[in-house]
Amino acid sequence: MVHGLNFNLVLQTRSVTWLSVSRANSLLKPLQSMSDAIVSNLWKHSYVMPKLPTRVAAIMQTAASSSRSLAAINAKVK
Repeated sequence: MVHGLNFNLVLQTRSVTWLSVSRANSLLKPLQSMSDAIVSNLWKHSYVMPKLPTRVAAIMQTAASSSRSLAAINAKVK
């Protein structure tokens, strides 16, 4: 069984064009360097609120083979 963990980040001062592939890789680097993480990825979305400029939301996902490993990763991220 593979377990997954998601982090949803709204980057309040950034636009969708700002979050390039290289910046996404930089955001993922700490997750990818954790020994228990099997795979990590990042999705970007437009974050649209009425009467506010469009911002970017980054949805970071990581997977591990045990829920205990994900709990340890979550504790490190916090």
